[in-house]
Order: sequence, then C-alpha cells, then structure tokens
Amino acid sequence: MLEYFSFGNSLFSFFFLALWILFGWKLFTVGNKLAVSAYVDHQTVTRSHRRQALQEITEPLRLLWPLTLFSLPLFALLSTMSRNLQGQIKDPWLNQLDNLIFGYSPFLHFPTLYQTPIFEQVISVSYVYLTHVIALTLVLCLLFKKTIFIRLFTLSFLLSLILGFPMYAAVPCQDPNNYFIQQQNSDVLSDDMQEQLAAYAPSEMVSRMTTRIRDLEQFGDDGAPPVSCFPSDHAVWAILTLYILYLLTPWSLILSIPWVFCVLSGGVYFGQHYVVDYIAGILVAIICIVGSNQLILRKNENQKSTT
Repeated sequence: MLEYFSFGNSLFSFFFLALWILFGWKLFTVGNKLAVSAYVDHQTVTRSHRRQALQEITEPLRLLWPLTLFSLPLFALLSTMSRNLQGQIKDPWLNQLDNLIFGYSPFLHFPTLYQTPIFEQVISVSYVYLTHVIALTLVLCLLFKKTIFIRLFTLSFLLSLILGFPMYAAVPCQDPNNYFIQQQNSDVLSDDMQEQLAAYAPSEMVSRMTTRIRDLEQFGDDGAPPVSCFPSDHAVWAILTLYILYLLTPWSLILSIPWVFCVLSGGVYFGQHYVVDYIAGILVAIICIVGSNQLILRKNENQKSTT
C-alpha cells in the first residue's frame, strides 16, 4: 500500500533518513553541551538537566510517532476495504460528473491533446515525489524549530484520514486508469465513453507511467486496486504542505502554488484521478486545517487557564 501512494518510492524512507540524521545531530550537540558543562566548566549536571537534554534529543521522534502509529494501520485497513468493495465501484458516477463539468473526460482529453515532453517531465516529477516534498517540509520545520507546524500537519493529516475513510466506503472507486483505460471491470461502457477511449492516444511516457502505477496497485492475491480515489489524498497532502510552507515563509507560495498545480495536473494526466476527486480533496484539506487550528488553539487556551 505504501509503495502505491509513493509510486515505488518508499513513503517514509527519505523522511526518516533525514529524521535520524537530525536525531544524531541533536544527540551530538546536546551530549557535547552536557560534557562541556560537566568536564570543562565543572558544573553539576542535575537530573533536571538530563531530563531536559533527553527531551531535546528525542523531540524529532516524539513529534511524529502519531503519524506512524495511526496511519500505518489505516493504510492496512484500506487494503482490506479495496478487496471487499470491488463490487460496488462508483467510477462511472465520478466520470459523469467530470463530463457534466467539462463536456468530456479530462483524463482522456488532457494527455491526448497536450503532449509536451517538458511539461510531462515536470508534472511527473511533481506527482511522483510528492512524499519527498512533504518530508523536506517537515525537516525544515524541525531545523527552524517550528514544532507547532509539525503538530499542525500531523493533526491535519490524521483528520484527513478520519474524514476520508467513510467517504472511501460510501463512494469506492478505483481510478480512471484502472477502471477505464486498463478496463479492469465488467461494465458495459456507453457509446460516448467508447468513442473517447478509442480517441485516447497518450505519449509513450504517459503509457509507461500508467502501466507502472497499475502494477503497483495490485494488492493481495486477487490484485484488487485501491478504492481511495475519492477524495484525493494527494490533493489533501499537497494543500497541507503548501499551507505549512506558507507558515514557514509566505514567499514559498511563489514555488508551492505552481508545484501544487503540477501535482494536481499529474493526477489527471496520468489517469489517477477525476477532477471531482480534487474538488473534494481540497475541501477536506481546508476542513482539516481549520479543525486542527481550532483544536490546537483550544488546547493552548486550556493550558493557560490551568496555569
């Protein structure tokens, strides 16, 4: 499951590598500080000093344990849901909504008419390495000691999963690539859809990409594709990352807004999402950001009232 969400790149490997490097650096700097106090300045290192040092050293790990503890079981649950809900797939509904909005299916129209190698490379890198950008963003928060931003991201991420799973169960859908392009279904397609599929002529690069993702989406012995297309998790994660980068510095919007556009374009271009998935995903991200800010604000107010 993690392989699918990161398209063959381990979802947590890059981030946890940076996290352990930061942990080692803190261990060195804090340990060196204690050693200088004890053996150079001949100061007494009290239990309080050791406790404070331990908290500072383990801070990078303590901040993100909920992200791992809660998200990994939920991703495992998604694999089970994906196998059990294959008979209730709602992809035709979402595709009809896209057709009502645009008059055609964007995931077929977009890669057929707009085949620019540079554009394809940019959106491919943006889409595939989304999790790496998330990792770098969280590492920046640690380096600049903005731990409140990490708590905000983690809480928003977990809220998005809590909101998303009931929606996956209510509107289970594979994705355009699996359902229509690869035709891993037994439904009879409409004449209009058959005409659009017949006119679908992506570049070689797009064909390789969609095949690669399809192969990564085969879960379990029955090869059930995921049913987490609506709302789009990638849209939620991209918006959350943009927000955290904005909190770090508003100037980041100069790069983060085009990056989010490329991420969302890549989802449609490579047949991974319907446009309505992104509309729902952006709304979920906004709800999670507002909700997380309110929860953190209330917690701070309660702490102030008790002191």
